[in-house]
Amino acid sequence: MIKLSAVAQSSLFAELNGKIISKKNVRKTFPISDLSRLVLIYEVLSAIRSKKISLDTPLIVSEKISLFSKKDRSAAMHFQIGEFFTVKQAIEILLIMSEKSAAYLLIEKIFGNLEKWRSETARFLKQEKIDGLIYEPVGLMSGEGRENLLSAISILKVINKLVNDFPKILAMTQKKQFIFQSDRQVQFYRNPSFKQRINNLQISAFFAEKYQKSSNFISVFKIKDKLYLSELLAVDNTFLIVKKRLMRS
Repeated sequence: MIKLSAVAQSSLFAELNGKIISKKNVRKTFPISDLSRLVLIYEVLSAIRSKKISLDTPLIVSEKISLFSKKDRSAAMHFQIGEFFTVKQAIEILLIMSEKSAAYLLIEKIFGNLEKWRSETARFLKQEKIDGLIYEPVGLMSGEGRENLLSAISILKVINKLVNDFPKILAMTQKKQFIFQSDRQVQFYRNPSFKQRINNLQISAFFAEKYQKSSNFISVFKIKDKLYLSELLAVDNTFLIVKKRLMRS
């Protein structure tokens, strides 16, 4: 059977903080959507570490964010004007649910506005020698039509930095379910990306993004207490459909 790496335009298999074991076209940038939230989460956790905010800092939903959460198709949750919840809860729903409203609230609290966040994020990427462009904290394309772009080697750098500086993040990504509670609502959610094992490998984190013609798959997993990263970028969806049909037959 054809392996996914063969139909991915870019692939990478590496030890976290170690050597690259195999690679294919790892410096070419490709469109990413929800993976961009990992950069924002790193920035938020850095702001907490430097005591600019805390996990208990309240975030208050503005009229603009409330309207966005109710009308935008990418918003997974709905919020009322004046509703508030903590930074910790915002991180959780951003990481697990890719909740864009939470991303905007965090950006407003730390950076002031979206343009300042974009500027600071561009500076961060340059400082860390991470090739790519990030215009939206969650989602493939900004309102101005600009795409988020990262290469496989850039994603490796982002995940390495996130796991090194904030190792507890892996446990958060693998929560099977969680309860979101604000002053207005209590909601139970299941983690849509939760996976315990793939091909008998113990999964520490899993991210999947599907577009019209291709998909991205990122997984962090453990072998003998050592963490590894697997990346498959721009996998042809035609192959995925054929593979699914073959598995059913």
